[in-house]
Amino acid sequence: MTRMRNLAGAVAAAGLVAVFAARGNDVSAAEVARPGAGCGAAAIARPMPKTDVKWLIGTWQNPYYTVRFRDAGGVIRWEMQREAHPSARWGLKSAMQGSGTVTGISPCGLEMTGRYDWDEAARHVGMALNFKGARAGTDGLAGELYGAAQEWTPIQFFKTE
Repeated sequence: MTRMRNLAGAVAAAGLVAVFAARGNDVSAAEVARPGAGCGAAAIARPMPKTDVKWLIGTWQNPYYTVRFRDAGGVIRWEMQREAHPSARWGLKSAMQGSGTVTGISPCGLEMTGRYDWDEAARHVGMALNFKGARAGTDGLAGELYGAAQEWTPIQFFKTE
């Protein structure tokens, strides 16, 4: 948890590019701004190859979100939790839990689809919860999350386990 607090402070203070640079990852501003950079539109493989999944399995976090990926017999399943937190746009984002499957993966990135399983704002339960993004360095994901606001919102995660 200390690592996440340190990362959260660094992200807020210096921006994502500086964090990756400080950690020894070669990530340019263009790669962060354009998550699919260098991978091309066809980089997300369907159906998912049985290879190329080890990099994803485990826990990914940012200051408010935790996503866990596991291999369930050839299908990659994910579970997401969000802590309630202040938001410049929404005032307060409610705590929530969601789950689903990875629908496309490559060494460059992934797409995942799912639903809200629980939310403090009960009206969100059952709504779509999707992510599309690219790897950023060796232990980062930069992309967009589609949730209850029904629009794509930029988000980043770091692999912690």
